[in-house]
Order: sequence, then structure tokens, then C-alpha cells
Amino acid sequence: MPDSRSEPRDLLSRCTLFADASKQLRQRLSAEGSRVQLERREVLFAQGAPARELWVLLSGRIRLLRRGPDERVLTLGYRSAGEVAGETGWADGTHHAEGRAVERVDVLSIPRERFEGAVAEEPRLSVALFELLGRRVLGLERRMEALLTRPVESRVAEFLLDAASRHGVPDSRGQLIGVKFTHAEIASYVGSTRETVTLVLGELKRRNLITTDHRRVIVRDPDQLASLV
Repeated sequence: MPDSRSEPRDLLSRCTLFADASKQLRQRLSAEGSRVQLERREVLFAQGAPARELWVLLSGRIRLLRRGPDERVLTLGYRSAGEVAGETGWADGTHHAEGRAVERVDVLSIPRERFEGAVAEEPRLSVALFELLGRRVLGLERRMEALLTRPVESRVAEFLLDAASRHGVPDSRGQLIGVKFTHAEIASYVGSTRETVTLVLGELKRRNLITTDHRRVIVRDPDQLASLV
């Protein structure tokens, strides 16, 4: 029998975009891509830079930031291990957001032309990318609706519930959000100020819907929190 240890590594096995791709294709892309490691706060790609790669997160998280003409920063979203980033810049060849490491990250860079070759080889990849982009557009549309129609408390509650679903760890006190978000980061995401977010979190804590532990939030009552959304 062949020694499985001699097979190329399949770094894309955990990536949802490549879930239906063949193992052989994933192995080739893994071998042909370039690995990049970043420390916290280092920039993976800059706003305004050419967009020529698909970035696959193997570990860690990045934050997508957009800076306006007044230098105000808006958080567009986060990408975690198993997700991809950078594909939206392919529309016109330019990144319209900055990708910054929130913690130590390990990513695989796949050149756009190599990904297009993979799509020609296995067309279902284009369907997977189309579905991914559709989900992200719907997510941004929901956030836009929330910014225009719902109070800050509702937006913060939704942020916490989403973070708990993505990073939640069972805890005797409830659902521990396993990563740390500063008040400023939450404010940037929900379109508010750090001071307002601090007041909202304090009120949620007073009502026993959440508690905190070393700057991490614990959702104590997800049903009541959901009623605010």
C-alpha cells in the first residue's frame, strides 16, 4: 500500500469554498499556493492595492476595514479559519478594504489565474464562489437595513449572537465568545461610537443578558438577547 504520508498536504480540506472540489485539486492548489504568516495587526492586503489573489485562512482571523475620506474606519466583517478573503476585489482588480490580522494568522495565497484554471477543471467551484458571494451580499444588505432602521442596542445584540454562534464555547454561565472584541471594534462594526457601545453593554450586563470574563463576553440569555434583534 502507498504511504499516505508521502501525499501532498491538503491545506484546503477545511475551507468551505473548496468543500466539493476533488482532493487531488485541493492538494495541487495547496502545493502551488504561497504560505504567509502574519502577526497581530499586520496587514494582509491594503485598501487600494491590486487584487490578484484569493486568500484562504488556515488559522487565525482577519478584520476587513474600509477607511473613508474623513479617515473614519468601518469594519465590514471578519474572516476566520476555513474562509476566504480578497475575492471581492476581483470585480475591478482593486481591494476596496484592508485585511488586517486580529491575531496571528496563517494564510494560503492562490493567484487568481490559478483559481480560474481550477474552475475550468472543476466548474462546480464557480457555483460555490457564486453562492459564497451571494451570502455575503445578503449579509451586507441585512447590516445596511439594521443601520438604517434599528437602534444601537439591537445591532449590538445581533453582533453578540453572531459572534457566539461563530466562536461560542460552552460555559457554566452561558455561551462564552471565545475571541476578544474591544468596544471600539464592536462600535466600528455596528456603526456607532465606543462610548455608546460601552453604555449598551453595561445595560445588557445589568439586565443579566450577558457578563464578561477577561474582556470576553458570555451570553447568559440568548433568547432574551435575540428578542432585541
